[in-house]
Amino acid sequence: MARPLNPIRPPIRFGADGKVHRIVSALTPADTHLQRRFFGFERNQMPPVSESDMGRILREMRSAPDLEPFHLWLVGSRLESDKESSDIDVVLSPRTGFCLTDLIVEQALCFSRNFGLFESKPACVVDPCFRLDGPTLAVVPLCPQTVLKSCKLCSPQLAKLAESGLLLHYRRFGKIGIEFFRWAGDTSFYEKLPRQVFQGSPSAYLRPAVEIPILAV
Repeated sequence: MARPLNPIRPPIRFGADGKVHRIVSALTPADTHLQRRFFGFERNQMPPVSESDMGRILREMRSAPDLEPFHLWLVGSRLESDKESSDIDVVLSPRTGFCLTDLIVEQALCFSRNFGLFESKPACVVDPCFRLDGPTLAVVPLCPQTVLKSCKLCSPQLAKLAESGLLLHYRRFGKIGIEFFRWAGDTSFYEKLPRQVFQGSPSAYLRPAVEIPILAV
């Protein structure tokens, strides 16, 4: 995907509160083991997950103490009814009244990934992401030059992108956390997004997120 000739760099605001400077660190052997635990499996070996099972799994995640400081949003292709073989993409965003740190964010990301792979029945691939400003809630065009900021677990694929200079900016945090900026058009999902016409011009757009509500006790 071609980048703009005169790109506008985003303001560099790292950390759960936007006040952390960039930190780059290498994986320790223990961190590498954790990375393999979360990403060292064959995706095609995971069975499809029905909508009803997905709903139950998300409700179980929503009730977990690890996610109490966060809103939990379902995003991506699982918002459609015929995508039972797709990963369950979720976005975590801050809830009012909670002070978030890198440690809290990474613990929530690890909990979400671990819950899907090793605790939920059936096992599934939950792909969590933290966004300080939350997910998209309206159908608006997403041009390829839009800069996206995300916090995720550092998969081997993301590590290669960082090492190859294919991320605009990034920093490592915690054991296997990575916060990064990237052009929307450079992501693996951009070409798979739905499209429609906005003011006479066709454009990709992000499906509006759906929040998993906190159930009253």
